[in-house]
Amino acid sequence: ILIQYVVFVLIFTFVNYWAHRLLHSKVLWEIHKVHHSAEDYNILLTYRNHPVDFILGTLYGVAIATMLGARPETTMLWLSTNAVYQSFVHSRVVWKWRWVEYILIIPEAHRIHHSALPKHFDSNFGILSIWDRLFGTYIPPTGEIFDLGVPDRENFTTDNFVSEMMAVLWRWIGLR
Repeated sequence: ILIQYVVFVLIFTFVNYWAHRLLHSKVLWEIHKVHHSAEDYNILLTYRNHPVDFILGTLYGVAIATMLGARPETTMLWLSTNAVYQSFVHSRVVWKWRWVEYILIIPEAHRIHHSALPKHFDSNFGILSIWDRLFGTYIPPTGEIFDLGVPDRENFTTDNFVSEMMAVLWRWIGLR
């Protein structure tokens, strides 16, 4: 299980890195923007996603587990580990052991990913920081303070989840 877990993590995080970059492309950004529209950074942000974004993520996760023939125990171990990590990385925790950022994208680095500043766009996509470092998208945390969110914030402050998600879907497929 341990060997299968390590292989699964390496493959999943590699695919996830590229899938996340694709979510930031012109094709899928409107859908993924729901996640980035939050102006407050907290552990619940992990679950702020458009249903299409959630479905896409679930599909490639299941596809990887199926193609690898991963045992259910390995898949459950990964799902548990990743759930804890996603809550952690979307928290305001300041990691004291900075050496961890050579392995994982830490919360301070992921906040950069959610930054509203154009200089931070398209950075720190991964779970394992090796992929961002390898493909030139890693921006290390510097302690800089910046706002979070997206330019068209008014589309995400209606307090009506269903109408917001439908409006996102219509913008995505080009219906106005």
